[in-house]
Amino acid sequence: MTIYPVPKPVPVAEKDRPPRQKNRKPLKRTRLKSRGSRTKKSGGHLFPRNVDLAYRAFIRTLPCILAGRMGRVFGPDSYWFTEIHLCTSRTRCCHLRARGAGGPDVGNTWPGCDAAHDEQHRIGIPAFQKRWNLKLEHIAAGLALRYQETGGM
Repeated sequence: MTIYPVPKPVPVAEKDRPPRQKNRKPLKRTRLKSRGSRTKKSGGHLFPRNVDLAYRAFIRTLPCILAGRMGRVFGPDSYWFTEIHLCTSRTRCCHLRARGAGGPDVGNTWPGCDAAHDEQHRIGIPAFQKRWNLKLEHIAAGLALRYQETGGM
C-alpha cells in the first residue's frame, strides 16, 4: 500500500491574512538590575514605597497563625474532614494586598510559615480564609495596633 502525501489544509483565516514581515527585529531581553543607582536608592526593594523593616521584624517574631490549627478540607467522597496544619519553616511576613499593587506593610501583613504562605497563593485569599476560619484583615489590623502599642512607628 502506497501513501501519497497530501498538503495540509490551510484554515480560512490564514488565507485572508497578509504575509508576515520577515525583517522584524526581536525584542531585546534585559535582566533585572542587581546593582546600580536604582537599587541603592530603593534599598534593594523592587517596590520601595510603604516598606517598614521594623514592622516586618516584629511580624517575624510572632508564631505562624495556623500553628496547630485545624482546617476543613473537602474530601474526594463529598464529605468534609479536618486537617491539622504543620509548620514547615520559620515565620515570614505575608501580605494580604500585594506590595506591587500598592499594599503597605503595616496593617496588611500576617505571620505565616512557608506552607501557609504558599497555600494562600495557591488557593486564593477567600478560600484560604474559609478553609482555616480566619479573617486576615482583622488579624492584620490587630497586629498593627499591637505594634503601635509596643512603641513601634
